[in-house]
Amino acid sequence: MEKTKAGGDFEIRTDAAREGVIALRQWAVAAWDRGNWWGGTLVRQLEPRVTLFTGSVLILLTLFLPVAGELFGSYRTGLEWARGEGIWPGALSLVGILLSKGDSPYPFPFTVPYALPLGFAVFTLAILLASCLRPELLRKQRLSTWLLAISGTLSLFLIADFFFYSCCEVLIDLTLPLARSDAIISTGAASLTVLVLGGCLRSRFVRKQRWLLLLFAAAGISSLTALGSFSLRLLDSQWALEEQTERALLLAPSVLYWLVPALLWCRFGLSRRGEMRAQWLGLRPLVIAMFAPVATIDCLFLLRLVVPSAGDFIWGFPVFFAGIHLLSFGYLRLAREANPLLSSGHVSRELEK
Repeated sequence: MEKTKAGGDFEIRTDAAREGVIALRQWAVAAWDRGNWWGGTLVRQLEPRVTLFTGSVLILLTLFLPVAGELFGSYRTGLEWARGEGIWPGALSLVGILLSKGDSPYPFPFTVPYALPLGFAVFTLAILLASCLRPELLRKQRLSTWLLAISGTLSLFLIADFFFYSCCEVLIDLTLPLARSDAIISTGAASLTVLVLGGCLRSRFVRKQRWLLLLFAAAGISSLTALGSFSLRLLDSQWALEEQTERALLLAPSVLYWLVPALLWCRFGLSRRGEMRAQWLGLRPLVIAMFAPVATIDCLFLLRLVVPSAGDFIWGFPVFFAGIHLLSFGYLRLAREANPLLSSGHVSRELEK
């Protein structure tokens, strides 16, 4: 027997035959509907020009603020990091450091997490200035959609990249006193990656996306290769990889946490085809359920950067973090004004079945 409970703009269906347990998917849909309403209210209250200008200025200010760490308690400004000095608090940067064996300056591609948003902030200021002469520039649908895709991808990347870097630091601090802490981290990380990928492959939608299967296969191979190499190193085999290479392979699959949702959003959520957007309406509750707790934990990790006694005192990084998300909110508002289809907060009930 099925009952229905009304709650605001959404409804939750319960099934008494299942011992009163509400399906996780129904909870995700309900949470998204409520969160989308709150988020939409927040976005509507923000003036897009002011938000974009503020976000851009905050990012540019980090050129002179400490945003990267260094050994022995020294810190690097954004300008110094752009030249390849310091350690950026991100998983991708950590992979680059491991692959370069700690050499300094680090290769330029690994400064992209900072250089790209910096260039995007300069571009935003330029387009805001141009819009003073041509106000219709910011109302162009195609331009606003592309700018939303870039800013949204940067936001997802920063949330996930900082989260996995911070988790690595916490795990090292917790396992360092234990014997064979490297064994605990390596085995746990590889096993968790394989289990998560296996769970994702249970979805029929995932199995239909060939590009997604290729990404998952690469991540699985990376984790299993690192685990196999670690096992060989325990046996003193000459076929084992270097320890830093193993750690880079273990951390590399974390890129899928932001890359896959970003690609799905750009492919389905920002598509002009109605059937593609309809599929995204069923996917986005799961994406928000993935990122909401991670973003909350990131806020706690950011506190460690602004308290000198709690860890690295790189207080400029939270300023950079806020600037990126302000850009994302500003472009979201512009895109919704230019394209009403992006403002729809209703989830297709047919896709939930």
